[in-house]
This record gives sequence, structure tokens and C-alpha cells, in this order.
Amino acid sequence: MATYNDPITMGNNCKKLCVDKGKNFCANSAFTGGYCCDANEKCPRADLCSLDNPKAPLIFKYLACPSEPACVSKMINPDYNTKFTRTIDKWSQNFVDGDVCGYVITAPPQMKEADILYLKISQIENADVYVAKGKAYIWLDHLDQMVTGKGSTLDTRMGWQFYVVVVANSVFRGTITMEVWVEKNAAPPLLPPPAPTPVNPPTNVVV
Repeated sequence: MATYNDPITMGNNCKKLCVDKGKNFCANSAFTGGYCCDANEKCPRADLCSLDNPKAPLIFKYLACPSEPACVSKMINPDYNTKFTRTIDKWSQNFVDGDVCGYVITAPPQMKEADILYLKISQIENADVYVAKGKAYIWLDHLDQMVTGKGSTLDTRMGWQFYVVVVANSVFRGTITMEVWVEKNAAPPLLPPPAPTPVNPPTNVVV
């Protein structure tokens, strides 16, 4: 068992020394560190663990890793009325090969059924970007994708979350910019349920 508390390399170490080796990383409640345990070992946990979703792609499991200082906070709770923007800071902080940023973007509680939550990746430099969505930290294989170009926009509804994982892939500094906002009453109304099939009364038979 090992603990990673280094504020500079903790995300990098979590990836290389734990998750990439098939072990289980469980983050502390502040996502500033955590424990790396063997897959069959009971790991001390406060929040996410990388093997909570054992069948998920490797990059999804990095979400449990502590983020690098360039990432700022992991949990993002956007305002219902204001566009939110987050950029990985490549100028005052290094974000280079193997470094990890993970984000959980929660739909604002004020959202209504007809509202849509949008996520736009407006900039990508020297990084791999993965996005999944769900109502909880559960991997769904038809609701995830690698984002390969800037300008990609994804959407979801009330009560759902985006899970974003960014991994630097170059010795040169990497960054991304995300924009998150709500469009109100943008979704088409849900179709009403089909009317029940009428049951014909039995025909009286006269003998």
C-alpha cells in the first residue's frame, strides 16, 4: 500500500505507479492524495476509486487520481445563469507528459426538464481529452468518447454529470479550455406515453 501526497507529481504518480499497473487508487475527500492498493485489497476510501468501474477504459479510471496544480479544483458546479470557463494553466504551472486533470461537472440543481447543459472543448494543446456522462460515477459504454478536435460540444440533461479526463501527451506544456453553460427551455418536449390499447368487450354468443 502506498500514499501519494506530493502536490506536484501526485496525479502523474497515481497514473504511472498505480492505475496503469492495474491497481486501485482511492482518493481522499479533497482529491489531494489517496491510497494505492492491490486490486484484491480493501482500500481506504473517502470518495472515488479507480476500480469502481473495472470494465471502463483506462483513461476513465484516471478520474480518481489527484489533479495537478494546473487543473484547479476537480468538482465543478456551474451557475444556472452564467457561462463557466476553465483553462488548464500551462504558464504558471507545468502540465506535461503523463500529468492528469480530472473534472466532475454537475448539472445545476435549478435545471428543468426542458433545459440542456452544454460542454464545449474550445481549445486542446498537447493533451488527450476524454468525456463521459452519467447520473453517477458509473461507466456507460455508449455515453463516452475521446474528444479529438477543439470546438467539440456535448450536451446532457438535468440530474446528469459530465466526467472529463485530460492527460498531457507531450514534453511541451499542454492545456485545454472548457466552457459550460445551460440553455433554458432548449430541449423538445418529451413525447407523451402512448395511449393504452382498448380492450374489446367479449361478444355475447347466443346459443
